Amino acid sequence: MAFMTAAQKDSSPPRHRWWSLCVVALAIFTVTADAGQLSIALPAIITEFRADLTLAGWIALVYALATASLYLPCGRLSDLVGSARLFSFGLVFHALSSLAAGFAESGLQLVIFRGLQAAGSAFIMANNFAIVTALFPPEERGRAMGISGGTVAALGYTSGPIIGGLLTHGFGWRSNLYFTAALGLVGFCAARILLPLTAATRSAGKKEPFDFIGALTFALSVCLILLALTTAQKGEVFDSVVGGELLGGLVFLGLFIRVESRSPFPLLDLTLFRIPAFTLGNVARFASFVSISTNALLMPFFLQLALG
Repeated sequence: MAFMTAAQKDSSPPRHRWWSLCVVALAIFTVTADAGQLSIALPAIITEFRADLTLAGWIALVYALATASLYLPCGRLSDLVGSARLFSFGLVFHALSSLAAGFAESGLQLVIFRGLQAAGSAFIMANNFAIVTALFPPEERGRAMGISGGTVAALGYTSGPIIGGLLTHGFGWRSNLYFTAALGLVGFCAARILLPLTAATRSAGKKEPFDFIGALTFALSVCLILLALTTAQKGEVFDSVVGGELLGGLVFLGLFIRVESRSPFPLLDLTLFRIPAFTLGNVARFASFVSISTNALLMPFFLQLALG
C-alpha cells in the first residue's frame, strides 16, 4: 500500500492514537447503525409516500449498488491520495447526503440521496482499516482492528434497529437521517482535528496511475448483476431483460478480471485469491452479509405490517 505510517515517521503518543481510534469507531458506528435505522423506518416511508414495496427495494438496492461499485475504487484512491483525506471527505459527504435525504419530498429524491449517502459510506468503510494500520504499531494493531471493525460494527448493526424504532416512533422516520447527519458532522470535525496528525499519508515515491478501466468494468458488472437479481425477484426469472442484464454483468466481470490480470497497477490484486485464508474469509463474509441483509430488509415489514 502506497503510504507511510505515522509510526514509521514519528511515533504518536499512545493516548493520541486511541483518541484517533475513537474517530474511526464513531464513523463505523454511524454507517452500520444507519442501515438498521432506515430498515425499521421503511414501512413508515412507503406509507408517507403512498408507495409499495418497490420503493423499499430501491432504497436498499441503490445503497448496495453504490457501495459495491465504489469500495474497490475508494480503497485504491486511498493509496494515491491518502486515507485520512478520503475518510474525512466521506464523513462530510455522508452527513450532507443524510441531511438532504431527510428533506426529501418524494420517493425518487430519497432514492437519489440514499445513493449519494452510500457513496459517502464507501469512502469511510474502504479507509478505516488503512487508518488503523497507520495509527498503531503491530503489537497493538489487532486489538485496535477488533475494537473498530468488530465490536463497534456489531454494536452499530444491533443497536441501529433499536435507535431507528425509537426515533421513528417518537419523531418520525426523517429523524433517523438527521441523527445520522449529526453524528457524521461530529465525526468530521473530530477527524479534522485528530487524523491529519497521525493517519496515513501518500508516500513520496513515484505516483501510480489510477485504474479507470478496471473501476468502470467492475462497477458495470456489479450494477448489472444486482439489477438482474432485483428484476428476477418479481417472478420474471426467464425474462429477456433479466437474461440481458445478467449476461452483460458476467461479460463485464470477465473484462474486469482480464484487465486486472494484465494491469501493472490493478484495482484488485487477483493473486490475493491464491491465499486460502483470504478467499475463504471473503466467502464467509459474503454469506454472513446475505443472511443479515435479508433479515434486516424483510423483518420490519413482517413485524409492523403482518403482525401489526
